[in-house]
Amino acid sequence: MKKTLLIATIAVFIFSGCNKDDADNKPEAPFLTNLSGGLGVVQFSWKTVTGATSYNIYRSSSEKGTFNRIGSASGLPTDYNINGFNFKRQYVDQNPLSGDNSYRVTAVNSDGESAPSNILTIKVN
Repeated sequence: MKKTLLIATIAVFIFSGCNKDDADNKPEAPFLTNLSGGLGVVQFSWKTVTGATSYNIYRSSSEKGTFNRIGSASGLPTDYNINGFNFKRQYVDQNPLSGDNSYRVTAVNSDGESAPSNILTIKVN
């Protein structure tokens, strides 16, 4: 009886640990590095995240407002700096809001979505 209880306890411990490890494999949060606007568009970039297969783009009319998903981007970098390992990804919002536009990005892989990036805000007239 004691051996059966010990085996059952070990099995529960091992399988519980597997679920926790899966959650820990979500990508890290991206870091927005650049934001610019003009002629009715907003362009921004972020450092790529190791293991990310895509990115979700979110926008709000204020930093403390509700962020809505406005698009996505592949996990491939669009700006390379091989020697400095400075791989970046960029996105162009072709329909920004009139007034303040706050942006944040999440990285995505098969284990889920990261925490949100830092927030950058720009005013569009």
